[in-house]
Amino acid sequence: MLKSSRFGLDPRAARVTWTILVFLVALSLFFAYLQFPLVRLAQQGVIHSRPLAIAVVYLVVLAMLGGAGIAVGPRLATEVQGLAQKLPETSRRIQNGEIVIGLLARGGWESQQIREIDQLVQSHMGEIVGNAQL
Repeated sequence: MLKSSRFGLDPRAARVTWTILVFLVALSLFFAYLQFPLVRLAQQGVIHSRPLAIAVVYLVVLAMLGGAGIAVGPRLATEVQGLAQKLPETSRRIQNGEIVIGLLARGGWESQQIREIDQLVQSHMGEIVGNAQL
């Protein structure tokens, strides 16, 4: 059983929370750094209030990202669905050695090297499939 800290928090949950917060702060700083030239341009050109320029730039960038997501989203969903349908067949072809042997043969590898690599892939197939399913 895990010990609680003196504040009643699980130490592991506290570490995960702290890591997420640090990551979000770093991401926010990076995003602000990228937005700075646009904010300065908006402030010098059209909007003289810095807070208003920041708000406008962020809204425009978020609208552009949302529009890109709407434009690309359906196509991406279709591609992911197609990949999910092909995954069992591709896994079978990898397990049979068809893909590895075919790729290496087209690349000009010698048959002895191809056999050795195929044996290596086959010996680690459980790990490969396990990692692919994550």
